[in-house]
Amino acid sequence: MIKYIRQILFLMLALAISSQLFAQLPMKFTPGAELKPSDNMIVTKAGERMLIPDTKISLIPPEHYMFSKDLKSFIHPTTSSSIQISEIIGTSYIMVSKGLSPEYLLEQGFVFKEKLDIKTNNGYDGYLYILGFSNKGVDYERLMLLAGDYHNTIWANVSYPFVSKKYLFEPLKESLLTAQFTK
Repeated sequence: MIKYIRQILFLMLALAISSQLFAQLPMKFTPGAELKPSDNMIVTKAGERMLIPDTKISLIPPEHYMFSKDLKSFIHPTTSSSIQISEIIGTSYIMVSKGLSPEYLLEQGFVFKEKLDIKTNNGYDGYLYILGFSNKGVDYERLMLLAGDYHNTIWANVSYPFVSKKYLFEPLKESLLTAQFTK
C-alpha cells in the first residue's frame, strides 16, 4: 500500500514540476493593439467560484489569476505564481500524507519547512505543507494542500517566488481553503 501511495505522490510531484509553471503566458494583440490573453485562457472574476475542468473540485481563485486550459492551472504572470488542482479518488488525504516525509520530499527536490493542520471553509480536514525549492537560481515556495474525506482527496499545489511571500502567502492560502468537492 505504501508503495502505491509513493507512486501516486511521485506522479503528482512530477506532473506539478513538469507543468511548465514558469512558461511565458500566451498573449496576443487585438487589432487595436490591445494585449489580451490567448483563447486558451479564462479570465476569472474576483470572488467567483470556478469548477476545475476534468475534476469535481471548485475553488475561488485569488484576484487577477487566469485559468490556463493548456496547463490546467490558475496563473498570475506578473508574480510568476500558479495554482494547480487535482483530485485523488478512492484514497484519503491521510493515506497520501503518510508518504510525504521530509526525506521523501528532499529526494523529489523540495525542502520541507512546515506542515499545518487545516480545515477548509466548508469543513474538510487536511494538511497544508510549506516547501521550498529552487529553479534556475530563483528560490520558490510551494504550498501543498491535501484535504478531503476518507475516500477522496483534494490535491493543490501553489508555487510562487519566495521574495513575494509577504504579498502572496495569505491570499493564496485563503484561496486554497475555498477548495471543495462539488456534488
